[in-house]
Amino acid sequence: MIKKGLLYIFFSFFSTCALLLLLEGACWVLDVPQGASDFIERTIIQQKLDLRKPAGQYRIFVFGESTVHGAGYAPVSSPVKWLDAYLKDFLPGRDIRVINFGRLGEGSAFITQAFLDTLQYKPDLAIFYLGHNTFAPVNRVDVETKKAAEFSHRLKAWSCKSRLISAVVREAINLKINRHAKEIQDVMGDPRIETNPQPFQQGSPRITFPGSPLYLENVLFFKENIEKIIRSGAKKHVPVLFMKPVCNLKDYSPNFSA
Repeated sequence: MIKKGLLYIFFSFFSTCALLLLLEGACWVLDVPQGASDFIERTIIQQKLDLRKPAGQYRIFVFGESTVHGAGYAPVSSPVKWLDAYLKDFLPGRDIRVINFGRLGEGSAFITQAFLDTLQYKPDLAIFYLGHNTFAPVNRVDVETKKAAEFSHRLKAWSCKSRLISAVVREAINLKINRHAKEIQDVMGDPRIETNPQPFQQGSPRITFPGSPLYLENVLFFKENIEKIIRSGAKKHVPVLFMKPVCNLKDYSPNFSA
């Protein structure tokens, strides 16, 4: 009796695994895209970006932080929206898609992963404007390294490689979008157009002072991510263009980055 029960459990487990492998293979054959972070998936769904690029279409993906996102003005206005409008006016006969993958408060680690996850959508050009948030506490190399080592983060990275799991997660995100279509996803914490610059205070844990060991570690971390973007773009024959960040002391100044 016990032997029959064990055989039944083994058969059920084997059958389930076989079915999942079959479904995973079917997703590969059907070109179901691999997964990404919820934010990137949501952007892809909202922009109706298909894995199969139509013939003659030119795709430009733009990556960055709050400046690229259009903080305080999005979705009505952003640098990416103006670029899209300019190209459509300058090249009216071309099928050009400009997709904004910028997100508030993110650093080079998130942006690098976002680029890697969207390469499967075959961009013809990738534009990057980043660097303001390099020294923000949530984006520092020690915080990012700790986060990458967490089990939940590793599990998410593994599940994104499965096209079957990614398809299920993507459908869940799509349902959530439809359910909360009128809700704002990313908003500025301060609605004012101009804010007073905050003074630097020696010893503040939120400030990374130039020349300190933590400063140098974060500069190296930033450089490594940039180099990863360049290598990945070259491997997929995707040109990458980097815009040099300006130093800003008013308006929507990225706090503690100077």
